[in-house]
Amino acid sequence: MRGLHPADVVRTVRAAPPLPILLAVIVATLTFPLRAMRWRLLLREPDGAALRPSAAWHGITIGYAANNLLPFRAGEVLRAYAASRLAPVRMSSALASVAVERVFDALTVVTSFGLALLASGMPAGVRVGGMALPDVARRVGILTAVVLAGAAIILTRTEAAGRLISRIIPWPGVSSKLVFATIGSKTIELGTVQPGDTASFAVTIPEGVTKLELRAYPPGAALQQITYVLEVKPGKKLFWSFEDS
Repeated sequence: MRGLHPADVVRTVRAAPPLPILLAVIVATLTFPLRAMRWRLLLREPDGAALRPSAAWHGITIGYAANNLLPFRAGEVLRAYAASRLAPVRMSSALASVAVERVFDALTVVTSFGLALLASGMPAGVRVGGMALPDVARRVGILTAVVLAGAAIILTRTEAAGRLISRIIPWPGVSSKLVFATIGSKTIELGTVQPGDTASFAVTIPEGVTKLELRAYPPGAALQQITYVLEVKPGKKLFWSFEDS
C-alpha cells in the first residue's frame, strides 16, 4: 500500500467492468466450502470425528480474510486459532493440519511445473537456470516425491506433528485441557479447563447406563489422556469438578 493513492484506487475500480469482478468474487467464494471439506478430512477432533462444519467454515473465512490484509499468510495462524476456539482441537494440531494443506498445495504447484516442462515441446538443448531441461524435470520429480513423503508423514502422524509444533511455537491456550464424557456409546464435550483453574460439569445419566467415563486431554498428549471411570445410577445428574494443577 506504500505510495498508493486512494484516488487512483477509486478511479481504477470505477473504470473496471463490474460483471467480471462479480464473477471473480463468486468463484473465489465458492472455493471456501471445498477448502472447508478438505480441512475437515485433515483435522480430527479427539473422539475421531471430523472437524465440525461450523468451525471449519468460520476458520476458513477468518483465515482467508486475514490473508488479504496481513503479510506472510499470517491468516493461516488465525485460522488454526479460530478452530481451536470453536472446536475441541488443540492449536498445535490445527497448525499441523494447515501445514499439511500447504504441503499439498506446494506439491500441486511443483507437479504442474514438472508436467509443463515435459509437455512444453522445447528443444532438448534448452537450459533452465544453467541446467538441461531433462535434468530440471528429473529434479522436479525428486522434489515432488520428497514433498509427498513429508505430507504423508505429517498426515499419518498428526498428533506427533502437533506436539512438535507446540514445542517450537508456544501458544496461549495450548496447555488447556479438553474434558469429555463417554455415556454408553456417545461421547460429548463438557468444556475446557485452563491451567491452574477448576471447572465443574453436570452430566445427566440416561436410563440403561451404569458407567460413565470422563476424560481430560493433557497438552500435546492426546494418546495419554487422563481417564476416570465412575459407577453411576440412571436418571440421576452427576456434578463433577476437575482441577488442572
